[in-house]
Amino acid sequence: MKIIKNKLLQYNNISHGFTTRKNGFSDNPYSSLNCSHFVGDHNKNVLKNRKLILKKLSLSSSLFVKQIHSNRVLKSEDIMYSNEILEADALTSMTPGLGIFVTVADCAPILFADINIKMVAVAHAGWRGAVKGITDNVITEFLNHGSKPRDISVVIGPCIGPSSYEVGIDMKSQSIKLDPSADLFFHTLPNSKKSMFDLPGYLIKKMKSKGVEKICWTGEDTYQEPEKFFSYRYSKIFHDGLTGRMIGAIGLK
Repeated sequence: MKIIKNKLLQYNNISHGFTTRKNGFSDNPYSSLNCSHFVGDHNKNVLKNRKLILKKLSLSSSLFVKQIHSNRVLKSEDIMYSNEILEADALTSMTPGLGIFVTVADCAPILFADINIKMVAVAHAGWRGAVKGITDNVITEFLNHGSKPRDISVVIGPCIGPSSYEVGIDMKSQSIKLDPSADLFFHTLPNSKKSMFDLPGYLIKKMKSKGVEKICWTGEDTYQEPEKFFSYRYSKIFHDGLTGRMIGAIGLK
């Protein structure tokens, strides 16, 4: 099983990575490394896939939340012993051995780290979470723990790219209403009311505006590589909309 890593987060005390859809236990249409319990896959396969990833990352336990396209950030230390399924779209952690995970299939998985304060975070960002400020809120959590923006490293994992994310006028209007600066990242198609939205570009701009300098996108477009990645949009257009979810994960060793 291949885990996609990035040099921005290659530190001795951090384990991180993004999964593909390959080399897991799930059957079609979730073949084969599906990591979500909420898409119709058999729970036993999801659990086996998650354990496989934990082992590959050399982490001892994992923490997930129910993602709701919000700007809510939770501290792992506050919820790690809860029996409830909590709703949020980002997690922070200062606990060694704990992997914090988000599941994605076009939305952006975002990993954060500041080795100086020994803190990591993970976020799930579709267009709603992005314009609502999910990354702003994660960065604020780092600053509240004594971090400086220049010391935060951020990697955006495989997600739908600017040449694939076609959106209608309603989504564009809602985004610009929440954040007028988002207008720069919509490119109207000729003779159409539809636009292409640059999600990773917008996220990078948002974080740079907060003073974060060490940011990159892996450059992999989930929609353009359906054999390698799960893509909800690709599945909805060409199949029946059923597909799996990949993982963005990070943890302190």
